[in-house]
Amino acid sequence: MQLEIKSADAADMEIERIKERVNAIPFRPFTIETTGGTQIEIVSPDYVMFAPEDRDLIVAFDRASRMFLVTTEQVASISLDAP
Repeated sequence: MQLEIKSADAADMEIERIKERVNAIPFRPFTIETTGGTQIEIVSPDYVMFAPEDRDLIVAFDRASRMFLVTTEQVASISLDAP
């Protein structure tokens, strides 16, 4: 298995993409898939937080209230859920 190392610019882009989804009006649920294959369904903007001093860290909760700490290097994809 190959690990992809993202540049600082790529990491910033991932955070921005997720922030765009979180702040979208109207909000539409989306899924973050990690490089390990974990899918985190974000059903509300309240389910995502960004670490203020560490721009690479995302704190996300799924429907079951499980908490995930995800770095931008671990984000494989972001997809909108079906309406």
